This record gives sequence, C-alpha cells and structure tokens, in this order.
Amino acid sequence: MNLYTLSERYRLLSACVEGGVETDEELTAVLEELDTVVDSLDIKVENIVKALRMLGAFEQAARDESRRLNELATHRANAVARLRGYTTDCLLMAGVKRVQTPIANVHLRKHKTLELNEETLGDEWIITTTISKPDKESIARALENGKPVPGAFLVEKSVLVVK
Repeated sequence: MNLYTLSERYRLLSACVEGGVETDEELTAVLEELDTVVDSLDIKVENIVKALRMLGAFEQAARDESRRLNELATHRANAVARLRGYTTDCLLMAGVKRVQTPIANVHLRKHKTLELNEETLGDEWIITTTISKPDKESIARALENGKPVPGAFLVEKSVLVVK
C-alpha cells in the first residue's frame, strides 16, 4: 500500500473512532485496524526516510564529484595554456615560424588582443550595469511586523524535517 492510501485509511479510521462506534466489537476491530495502519504507516515512512538519506548521499557525492571534475578541468585548461605559451615562447626565441610533424602542423600567426588597465581608463570607456532584485529579508521583516508590502505576502507551509 502506498503512503497516500495509508494516510487516507488512517484518517478514515481516526474519524470512526472520534465519531463513535456503536459496539465494543466494532471499536475493537477499528482500533486493531488503526494499529495495523499505524504500523504500516511507520514502516512506509521509515523506508521513505531511508530513500531520502540514500538520495541525499548520492546528491552530495555527485556534487563532490562535479566539484572535483571542475577542478580537474581547470587544472587541465591551465596546463594547456602553459604548454601553448611555452611552445610559443620557444618558437619565438628560436625564430621559427612553422613546424611540421606527422601529427600536426604548428605555426605562429599575428593576433591582436586588447589588454586593459581599468584603473587608468577614462569614465567614457566604462559601462555601468545595475542589477535589481527584491530584498527578501527586508520584505519578510516588514510583513512580519504588520506593514503591508504590495505584491508580497507570507505563506505558511509544512516542511518535512528528517533527523
């Protein structure tokens, strides 16, 4: 039985107990069924908690692996840049503009790049960008203090806590 069905069954049985039953036999049967549903509900929730923990551990492992792979990619990109620079410097120092090998043809080409010292640039060369976003903390404080904020409201929700 799934958790939804168990929850619905528990609600119906609880309503029977609260609404009253006519005989002791009916009350005993309803209470026994309620105990069975509670046990099943406990087992189902326990299994869901196990699944949550397993998925959470997998999520963290995936994040850690992603971080490790990003660091490795950055390290490899830096190694490629260093080797390119080293090869360029050596070819320039030797005065060689082209090298042909069985696996690659390497040559030097003139290329213009822009290098900036932003501290000495004039204001006419600077673009100012502004990022606007709501100040959620201030809005929440204002709403909690009873001050109305158009377009914002506090919503109370139930949150599952697993310890």
